[in-house]
Amino acid sequence: IWQLSKYINRNQFQLPIQNVDWVSRQRSDAYLYSNAYAVAISLMGSPLFFQLTQYYTEKARATVRHMLAVYKQYRDEIFKGYVFPVGHVPDDAGWTGFQDVVDSSAGYLLLFRELHNGSSSQEIRLSFIRSHSILLTDLLTGEKKKVMVDKSGRAEFTIEKPADFRFWRYSI
Repeated sequence: IWQLSKYINRNQFQLPIQNVDWVSRQRSDAYLYSNAYAVAISLMGSPLFFQLTQYYTEKARATVRHMLAVYKQYRDEIFKGYVFPVGHVPDDAGWTGFQDVVDSSAGYLLLFRELHNGSSSQEIRLSFIRSHSILLTDLLTGEKKKVMVDKSGRAEFTIEKPADFRFWRYSI
C-alpha cells in the first residue's frame, strides 16, 4: 500500500487489518507489534477487518474501539484529501508513514517507527510544506505541539518506543 500510494490515492482503498495475536510466530514478527499499530496502518483508507473482532482480547478490543471512534470523527475530512507516502519504504527497521493533504493549510500525518529502528527521532520530508511551523494535534491523546518544517520540507519527529505510531492532524 505504501508503494501504491505514490501513484493512486490510498484513501480510495479498503485496507485489511490483521489481529497480531493470530499471526504465525514462526513466519513473522508481526506479533511483536500492537493491535493498535495494525489498525493504524489502515486509517488513511477504509479499514477492513479480515477476522472476527470477537477474537481480540478485551484490552485490544477497547483500544481498537477507541481508535475507530477517533477515526470516524475525521474520516470525511481525510477522504477529501490526497494521501502521499512519507519516510522510508516499510522494511521493519525504518520510519514510514503517510501524509494526507486536505488543503494548503491542513492535513493529517500517520507516522510509524518500526520495530527494529533504534532512533527515537527522525527527519521526515513532507509534501507541500516549506519554511513553516506546523501545529500537530495527536488525535488519540489530544496533545498538541509545534514542529518547524525547513526550506526543503523536512521536519523532525519523535516517537519514543519502537513499534509505535502517531496519528496527527496538522495545521500550518
